[in-house]
Amino acid sequence: MVATVQHILVTNTLRWIYSAAAPLCNRVAGPTSVQVLNCCQSEVSRPAPLSSCSAKQSLATDHSWFEDMCHLAPSSCNTDGQLIKLALPGLGLKCESFPSEIGGLKALARLDLSGNSMASATLHEVAKVISGLPDLEEVALGSTGLSGELTCDVLTPNMKILDLAYNLLEGSLPSCMVNNLTELYVPGNAITGTLPTPAATSSLTTLYANIQRGGGLTGTIPVAYGSLRKLRFMNVGGNSLSGALPGMPRTIKLLNVSDNNLSGRVGSLPAGVWNVDVSGNSFTGPLPALAALTSLEDFVANSNNFDGRIPALPSGLQHFETSGCGLSGPLPALPAGLTRIDVSDNHLTGSVTDIDVTNMEVFRASNNSLTGAVPVNAAASPAMFLLDLGHNKLTGSLPDDWVAPRMQMIMLDNNEITGTMPSSLASLPRLGVLRLANNKLSGDLNSFAAQFTNPTTPAADGSTHKFNNIFDFNISANHLTGPVPGNLAWLGVFNPNITIIVPGAHGGPSIAPRALDLSGNMLEGDWPVWLLDAVPSTTSVCQCSVSIALGGPNMRLTCPPADITVSDYAWQLAAQQRYTCWNAKESRPNQLLDQLSSAANSNDKIDTTSMARGDGG
Repeated sequence: MVATVQHILVTNTLRWIYSAAAPLCNRVAGPTSVQVLNCCQSEVSRPAPLSSCSAKQSLATDHSWFEDMCHLAPSSCNTDGQLIKLALPGLGLKCESFPSEIGGLKALARLDLSGNSMASATLHEVAKVISGLPDLEEVALGSTGLSGELTCDVLTPNMKILDLAYNLLEGSLPSCMVNNLTELYVPGNAITGTLPTPAATSSLTTLYANIQRGGGLTGTIPVAYGSLRKLRFMNVGGNSLSGALPGMPRTIKLLNVSDNNLSGRVGSLPAGVWNVDVSGNSFTGPLPALAALTSLEDFVANSNNFDGRIPALPSGLQHFETSGCGLSGPLPALPAGLTRIDVSDNHLTGSVTDIDVTNMEVFRASNNSLTGAVPVNAAASPAMFLLDLGHNKLTGSLPDDWVAPRMQMIMLDNNEITGTMPSSLASLPRLGVLRLANNKLSGDLNSFAAQFTNPTTPAADGSTHKFNNIFDFNISANHLTGPVPGNLAWLGVFNPNITIIVPGAHGGPSIAPRALDLSGNMLEGDWPVWLLDAVPSTTSVCQCSVSIALGGPNMRLTCPPADITVSDYAWQLAAQQRYTCWNAKESRPNQLLDQLSSAANSNDKIDTTSMARGDGG
């Protein structure tokens, strides 16, 4: 029933916005010509346009209640039945130009057409249409494809809020925007020039001018912004601003100047600030004092040139990032409510053994000089999904019992961790990345691999087993012994039925590479011939890369006793992987290709002698 009502509302909304003569906009991929229903009738015989509709008593007798615009939130009318708010965001409308019919809605105070298509319209056209709307206070035209330059003629006498986010606007930001408006949203455009200096009388509360294409805003941040008595939200990140960061007014709640060219010190922050992001600049000196900022929830300062220690943190802090800042000393006491912390790529010291990470979602402190053992409570955290303490000086053994239900990534590589591989790690239901390379782990992989089950074998209750989720497994350069267990074939590395999407280099989606790296250990037994089927079976379906590494000077995985015939595709992949095996008779490594052949390939078509000199796979 709900879906049916929603369909009726959307369908009739598209009808309401037609005038008697021409439609306001056509629906994307919809009919170019439709029979228009008008929302009301005048006292004469011809239909009247939407702009003259008044009150429900004027509703045409052949229209349902659903076709009365005054009843459809968030659009609304005044007591005279005149539209004062027209809100049609994200309805898939496609307008060849900015609808001139809107100019007839003389009582309109709020207009929201954001998320529709007006790719051929310019801001100058918008200004011409709305110039005759004396009561218009709020305009939202974000993500509509508007082009042209920002000019003051788009501002009506009573306009307070203007949202032109994520369009194709160019030119400079005129001072009238920061002097006459209370809220201005222009992120994601191609605005250039300097940030205008606001007048002392400005009532600006909100300024979003971040992520400008083509370099964006230049020059300094005028100190006058620090004197604005009502400024609460300021985001000018992702530009080319330079110079010092001026002091901010005590009213500020959100301050984002990330990814600019700012320098100097970050001074004292207002006591009531909620969110601060100064990352991606060239700030120097110590971090600002934070402990007294009782309202601070998010502080991000990655990739700067700070020095000194991390200061005491406020009790209400939830998100803290200072990676790549040159900070030293131990971690301060972490607030109980802290859910995300990233202090990687610094010079931090001290033990992490007793840090309580139970309620954390992300704990990143890689590439430091931290000591102690992996916090035991990480293994049972109900919230954590990323644990990264790689490239430190951690010692001790891994926690035995891992039951963290949300854990997706564990990266503890390049430490000095000892002991055996906990089998419970294999049972974490969402774990996809497990990196334990370059430690001092010993023992075998049998109990760990025993947790995996053949997905082609039905379970005792008749259900179907599944592949394990681990698609990136690196335990290279440890002291592991024993065979390569056959159950590793059921790792997520070899699941052909899923495509794993991760953020790409430029922020877009990318297919995750998969890896199994057991190299640099002391494994022995038969070379795992099941890989010759598992790798091609996976890559031929998942459109992903699979990297296998089994080499190393102390690896003793013996070559198959007889030559093996494989498919051409499997042979090609084996050549790419550079698989090596141990020739026990001659006590040296051999290229596995010496024993592989296919219909189109054989080991006499490639020089494997030079390939066998390296570790290979």
